[in-house]
Amino acid sequence: ADLEAYHKDHGDKFQSPEYRTLSLVLLKTDEFAKSVTVSEDEARTAYDKNQANYQKPEMLRFDQVIAPSKALADQIAAAVRGGKPVQQAVDESGNAAVKLIPVDFTAKSAMPIPALADPGFALAQGQATDPVQSPFGWHVLVLTGIQAARTVPFEEARAEIEAQLKQSKAADALYDAANKFEDALADNVPIDKAAQEFGFTVTPVPAVAQDGTTQSGQPLPALPGQAQVLQAAFQLQQGDVSPMGTVDDNTSFIVRVDSIIPPATEPLAKVRDEVAAAWTEQKQADAAAALAADIAKRLAAGEAAADVAKAVGGQAGETPAL
Repeated sequence: ADLEAYHKDHGDKFQSPEYRTLSLVLLKTDEFAKSVTVSEDEARTAYDKNQANYQKPEMLRFDQVIAPSKALADQIAAAVRGGKPVQQAVDESGNAAVKLIPVDFTAKSAMPIPALADPGFALAQGQATDPVQSPFGWHVLVLTGIQAARTVPFEEARAEIEAQLKQSKAADALYDAANKFEDALADNVPIDKAAQEFGFTVTPVPAVAQDGTTQSGQPLPALPGQAQVLQAAFQLQQGDVSPMGTVDDNTSFIVRVDSIIPPATEPLAKVRDEVAAAWTEQKQADAAAALAADIAKRLAAGEAAADVAKAVGGQAGETPAL
């Protein structure tokens, strides 16, 4: 009975959030790409127009030795120049701190340590550089592979070019369809009918709060771009349709607010624990206030502070001069 009375008198403390039911249309470039075709002439034109993209620089591969001192690095470089395999030179150095860390095929401009680029790319096959110092130690590079500079032929690049063109054409087609879809909605065409006309799918979203929880208290099932969708939806009035929003480079969305369920006091059965905690806190606060008022009354009547403190289970003290 105490909890029922408290719940009734303080219903504003136990309000549900506002919920909204939505209709969501996701606009995916990949879906449009399935119906887009790219001719050989289009692909070849793109290849010719972007020749710079298909010029591949010389790329080299190295065995890289990192030693803690220049003396060790010089020793390993000399051993390699004397005909020993790099791994043998490292093993015979007798120092566990010496590491062999290969560098896979890389262009000169992409060398992980720029100071190694010039000496490394001046090597002939099998040669070793002089030691080069970096924050990681002393480096010796041994050239183990060469890929000459070349122009990627059209046939090798064709699949990548076609995929890029399909994405671009699909994005254009999607943008055009989305604009027409928005125009239809603005003319009061029902969202289901408009979506069907332009090849979109409408996903119903159950009553959800802005934080993504449903009326059962569980999170909404996974929804692409959920944060963006809910932010847009909770800025609309009932029946409104959002402008096209963006989830990522491949996905956009349009959302309609179908209904708004305003905040309401949750039933006691659902929030009983919260009501009990609030009621207990209030009772404790009331008791503390009553005790404080009694202490003040006794002190005002001249009763010694130490006696009052002892009677109520507290402590008495005196401040220094303030």
